[in-house]
Amino acid sequence: IRDRYQRRVRAEKCERVDFLFTSQTSFSKLYSCLSTDLSISFKREDNGSIEEGNEVRRLRVICPAVSAEEQEQAGGVEAIQFITRLDPATNALLSELIIREGCGYATTKREKEEADLREEEILRRVFAAQAA
Repeated sequence: IRDRYQRRVRAEKCERVDFLFTSQTSFSKLYSCLSTDLSISFKREDNGSIEEGNEVRRLRVICPAVSAEEQEQAGGVEAIQFITRLDPATNALLSELIIREGCGYATTKREKEEADLREEEILRRVFAAQAA
């Protein structure tokens, strides 16, 4: 499979799985549900160098603890899903709980808060322009 097709992967009810990518740029996100002991490895650095033998880098997927309230919002323990991405600021994996908005749209709490702030700012500008 070519790298461009490997960018997103899913793990459902998996244990002890290591996803191997040829480089960091070939990985976009991992969706996981009811899975434990996951890791993501990169075979070569993005500068093109390939290390003989073992992977250049292996990162363990660590999903955050989920509160009872978050479990309820997700639809119960069977519906808890996480999205894991490579954080460009720290070059480490960041796993976040997926929440569902009223229409069923899947997002994370952080993304929802950022979108809500953008929406509030747009509404503030619209109302300010109407008042002027």
